[in-house]
Amino acid sequence: MNRTMVMKNYRLALYLGLALASPAVLAQKKDTLKTDKEKSEKTEGSSKKAKKIDDLIKKGTYKKGLFNTIQVKTDVYFEIPDSLMGRQFLVVNKLSQVPMQVNEAGLNKGMNYENKVISFHRDAVAKKVWVKTLVPQVSSPKNDVITRSVKDNFSESVIEVFDIEAQNNDSTSVAIKVNKIFDGNQKSFNDVLANVGLGGSVKSNLSYIEGVKTFPQNLVVNPS
Repeated sequence: MNRTMVMKNYRLALYLGLALASPAVLAQKKDTLKTDKEKSEKTEGSSKKAKKIDDLIKKGTYKKGLFNTIQVKTDVYFEIPDSLMGRQFLVVNKLSQVPMQVNEAGLNKGMNYENKVISFHRDAVAKKVWVKTLVPQVSSPKNDVITRSVKDNFSESVIEVFDIEAQNNDSTSVAIKVNKIFDGNQKSFNDVLANVGLGGSVKSNLSYIEGVKTFPQNLVVNPS
């Protein structure tokens, strides 16, 4: 198989949308979100050197949706509001185009090769946004005696971290640059070659974000 052709010609589509969470899960997170927001406002409110999202918007293209997106030349940013920090999102990875060699190996357009449930967490002190993943199949009633054990043995795992590149005027949303998770530099959100059994690694210098579409309940990223 010509691996260079594979690296240059397969395309992915990543769909990210709000996952359905039970009332118990949302209730558990309510106080945490409030505390995080208060800490964020206190810490970042005193910072006068923080970049503003408006400055990024002036340089590029701005689209509103689940996450507002900003594209400045080849750089893509997600604007994530505090109201969505800690919420669960479902990431669905699909093949949107494959070359002949990969098609002959049994892979076709539209194949769903990897899903994840993730959440974003704002760290006002470190000025970063952490991404965690969890296994939604494992759960227990909020007040059950076994719940602590379940939480300790099936805890969320940190899979990625982003620097906070900018924030809005009242510090209630932040912008993160997401290129690295789509151009092959990081495999935290998707690892197509490993998941389809081809092995090897993506050549990041031959990869780029072809397009981003954002909607009220989900967004779609097409890396190439």
